[in-house]
Amino acid sequence: MLYANQEVANAFSNVETVCNKAKDLLDKKEYSEAVALLKEEIKKVKKFKVYGFEEYYAFDEMFQFEIFINFLSGINTKRKKNKKRVKTAPNVIWRTEPITDLYYYCGYALVELGEFEQALNTLRMGLEWNPCSMDLRFERINIFRNQGDIENLHRETKEAYKYVFRPQHLARIYRDRGYGFIEEEKWDAAIASYFLSLAFAVDDDDIERANGELGYIEETTGIEI
Repeated sequence: MLYANQEVANAFSNVETVCNKAKDLLDKKEYSEAVALLKEEIKKVKKFKVYGFEEYYAFDEMFQFEIFINFLSGINTKRKKNKKRVKTAPNVIWRTEPITDLYYYCGYALVELGEFEQALNTLRMGLEWNPCSMDLRFERINIFRNQGDIENLHRETKEAYKYVFRPQHLARIYRDRGYGFIEEEKWDAAIASYFLSLAFAVDDDDIERANGELGYIEETTGIEI
């Protein structure tokens, strides 16, 4: 057991160092080098996603962990008859290393290289470590937005909505929804989305972005807002 624990610890020991090196490469716009570095580390940690009776996750904060344990993992389920809680999954272990950053930085670099499908797949794999990661989810949304893939943009924002709990993230989700509705010329839905975004806005930037889109709708359609 001690050997196994040491093996797991070794597998995750360089994650933070690799992330820092990758950030430096991204700052220098050395995207291919960053991808190669990150993919090698991803390959290493992926082997230990499930290890024995343990499954590893990398949450950003305690509330994400609580959401996962109580609503997403299937660990805390109730029998209909006796309502006893039963365990139906491996032990969930929260790793504190920035594992999802490996996938985020790799996805970002792949986008810069024009490898959009690889980027989407990489970000999806990152969500296996933290389904509640808004960084990973918003990066996927941005890819669909930039590709003009409105169907998948709507699908991804709906999926992200299941995991969101911070007002600034809700504000952004509604802005992304609003953008999709503008592209579809569904003006009433777009207006409603931007007003919902304003309801959750936490800073001037959130407010300015939503108001800017409402102004665009008003100018384009002649609808009084």
